[in-house]
Amino acid sequence: MTPVQCREARELLGLTEEQLADMADLSGSTVADFEAGRGVADCLADALEVTLEAAGAEFIADGGGAGVRLRNRVEPKEPASSLGAADGQ
Repeated sequence: MTPVQCREARELLGLTEEQLADMADLSGSTVADFEAGRGVADCLADALEVTLEAAGAEFIADGGGAGVRLRNRVEPKEPASSLGAADGQ
């Protein structure tokens, strides 16, 4: 995950730097430093990535340009017993 991907994922998820820091059990300055491109320890960057993925971000590898998107959310299906009930079957 790049610093830009981190910031974009956080923004897609509607999180502030402080909220992400709390979720990852890190300091707000660690998030700010990473997103600004200032070096942080690999384990801290990994903690941010794992936290963002758990929250629904999906990172796209640099194959045509690195990016980030929200994971597709599967809508719950109606129970089979309710199918056809509306049309009297």
